[in-house]
Amino acid sequence: MTAFIDDNARVFRENGAAARNFKRWPIFGLQLGTNAVVTGTYKGEVGYLKSWLVKRIAWMDANR
Repeated sequence: MTAFIDDNARVFRENGAAARNFKRWPIFGLQLGTNAVVTGTYKGEVGYLKSWLVKRIAWMDANR
């Protein structure tokens, strides 16, 4: 799962999709709605997503 996220994040960065997204919606670094953490960088946001997902899956496995 984390490799999938890494692969897609790389593609989005390399093809400019990530930059276009935040140019269109200038929300980078802002606390919005339900986002618990604001890292301020694309790399940080991707890292937080992966970390959260790994912890969530572990919790789900432990709480079947």
